[in-house]
Amino acid sequence: MATSLSYKLVVIILLAATIGSSATATYYYQSQNLKISQASDLNTQTTTLQNEISSLNKQMDSLNAQIAQEQTLNSQLGAYNSDMLTQIQQLQSQVTQLQSQLTLLQTQDYQLNTQLQLMQAQLTNLTGQVTTLTTKITALTSHPPTNTTQIASGTLMVAFNGISYIPFIITTAPSYVNVTFTAASTDSYYPASVALYLLTPNQYTQFTNGNYTSSTWSIPYSTSLAYSRSPTLAVGQWYIAFQEQDPNGGYPAYVAYAISTTTTLTA
Repeated sequence: MATSLSYKLVVIILLAATIGSSATATYYYQSQNLKISQASDLNTQTTTLQNEISSLNKQMDSLNAQIAQEQTLNSQLGAYNSDMLTQIQQLQSQVTQLQSQLTLLQTQDYQLNTQLQLMQAQLTNLTGQVTTLTTKITALTSHPPTNTTQIASGTLMVAFNGISYIPFIITTAPSYVNVTFTAASTDSYYPASVALYLLTPNQYTQFTNGNYTSSTWSIPYSTSLAYSRSPTLAVGQWYIAFQEQDPNGGYPAYVAYAISTTTTLTA
């Protein structure tokens, strides 16, 4: 009886031990599987993190390259900006100089305009003076001033068919001779007449030799001459010749004459 109880007790203890061992083994197995699963998850996470780290490293490298490019560009822009600042300063200096030149030119323009207005006023005044002088010159040219001087006057007897001479000298040119005369006869019933000739020294010589064909100026036979003007004469010796002609013959003529020279005055 006691042996059977002990056996049962042993069986129960063995069963309990077997059950405990089985439970322990199951727990261990489950723990190992859990650790393996967790290790696998950790490996996966590690791989994922490594991939992310690698991707981040690549992004950092790209960003560093961009930063380097930006720094290079900034350096170039800095140099460009420095050049631009230098050019701007130079342009500002040129603008200042040009403004100074513009101010000077404006001042000169004002002065020139003032001078131009003054010169225009002077020109207007001179134009008026020229107009006045032109009018005077035109008047003088149309009717130039003259100076008349009497060089001889008196009574001259001219023999029948004879010639009497009156010499005179022209000292100023241009000049011309004015002659008036009246021929009186000794017989009023037979009025005498005389011709007048203006002679050069050569023509005078020809007249004295009986050649009466050439003269500088002449007036036909007349009993009187109120006024007559000769052509313009040159400076030198000249002669007035009176030639008597009495159609009835035999009577001399007595010529009352006046001779003057008129000189055109020049400026």
